[in-house]
Amino acid sequence: MEMDTYQDMYLVYDPAVSPDYDVVSVSHLLYKELPGYPDYDSSIDDRDPAVEQSEWPPLVCTLHAFSSRTGQWEERSFAREGGSAGTVADMRDDLREQRNAVYWRGALYIHCQTDFVMRISLSSDKYHVILKPPEETCTHFYLGKSAKGLYCASIVGRCRVQVWNLDESGCKMEWVLKNDRDLRKCLLKHKLGYSRRPGCGYGRAVRGPWTLQDINHYYDEYHKDTNCYYDEYDKDDNMEAPVEEEFEFSSQVSEDEESAWNSDDGYHGCMDILGFHPFEEIIFLSESITRGLAYHFNSSKVEVLGNIYPAACGKELGNEQLIMSSFPYTPCWL
Repeated sequence: MEMDTYQDMYLVYDPAVSPDYDVVSVSHLLYKELPGYPDYDSSIDDRDPAVEQSEWPPLVCTLHAFSSRTGQWEERSFAREGGSAGTVADMRDDLREQRNAVYWRGALYIHCQTDFVMRISLSSDKYHVILKPPEETCTHFYLGKSAKGLYCASIVGRCRVQVWNLDESGCKMEWVLKNDRDLRKCLLKHKLGYSRRPGCGYGRAVRGPWTLQDINHYYDEYHKDTNCYYDEYDKDDNMEAPVEEEFEFSSQVSEDEESAWNSDDGYHGCMDILGFHPFEEIIFLSESITRGLAYHFNSSKVEVLGNIYPAACGKELGNEQLIMSSFPYTPCWL
């Protein structure tokens, strides 16, 4: 049966254990348009009902793996223990490409379509399917490794952060909710909302007790010697040269503070997940693409890390103001 798949490569490597590594090629299912939609093309989107209703991933999954020990690729078969994630048709409806994988304690955990996780053991030639957290609000999550093993996080709405930890102690692997908090009120309280300037995308912050650290004040040599549109809007900001300074505040809001907010208060930014701290229960967030935050989900504390977006790029990049991917850098040889 032809399933129309594409391949992604994943690195299996822990330098703290061994300098050797493996690379595993895993199949994902291509999206196919449904009949009746404007972009439907029968030559490429035609679906075989028998294929579409078959389970995914299959009972025996055949993968290609490269080993640094042998310097060669080989075909390996992994038998599934437990149930599948769904059908082939279910997987085709998930268009997202921003997924990642984690190698931990001898197993490779891969974030797959429809947000299930594939746990592959290269030593036993077995694999498990770990379904996503049962909450309906958990969509488009980020998989990572932190203080207590495997975590996944999801942003609900604009700025509600949910974090789960994978429990593998029992006979069934399951996600345990560790944190569920809406950061909207604390972002507004500390004036972390962003104003949008015509032609420049997201500009500097609304006035507040924060010092941003710009990673690239001048986008290129042209902007270095001339006044660009972005700088014209900054003339009245009275912004001093950035200095290194740390800010921390709690996302917990007291009853008095809660009653001070009314229905007209609104946070108009957005949150994205950048990654997990490898050793502490911290998740790194992007606030409206421009500001980095460190959210301590065990204590509900938030640290402002500074500006993560080049100053004049909003004018030059236009609609391309996106963070396509990110990963936490770990100095593993220290």
